Amino acid sequence: MPHNLPAPHSNEEGFYKLGDALVFANLDDPLKGFCFNGRLSEDFKLSTGTWVSVGPLRAKLLTALIDVAQDVVFAGVDQSYVAALIFPLPGAPIHTLQALLEEFSRRSTGMSTRVQRAIVLDKPPSMDAGELTEKGTINQKAVLRNRANLVEELYAGSPRVLEIIV
Repeated sequence: MPHNLPAPHSNEEGFYKLGDALVFANLDDPLKGFCFNGRLSEDFKLSTGTWVSVGPLRAKLLTALIDVAQDVVFAGVDQSYVAALIFPLPGAPIHTLQALLEEFSRRSTGMSTRVQRAIVLDKPPSMDAGELTEKGTINQKAVLRNRANLVEELYAGSPRVLEIIV
């Protein structure tokens, strides 16, 4: 291993601890390998005891909002529902975004896959504030920490909050 790279972390049994959630690529043939299914450190539990699997939820919501959203961050630790901070694409109409969120939530199968409130952000994620990684992906924890006041607004119901009616 090159001297300038950190050694991978492993547990006492010698297995690597990646911090990634994985699923079988093919349930009928485990030899086909695994597919990435999000970061375990991003997942959280609602006050109902339901786990929210952020990676798959984020992928599904971004697909639903493909023409209006650049990225999304979820909030809801110890809350009764999932809420979202949405980084819109330039010029994305709020009414279109809200309609797409409502359609997404109507198709959702439970509390852990339904977004009930959202705030459309007016500032993009900041690399200087650690909200973007060197690879350009969103750092959920940094966004939630840096924009804690907006998370409070999500659950207080400020005028900026989009209520998702299903």
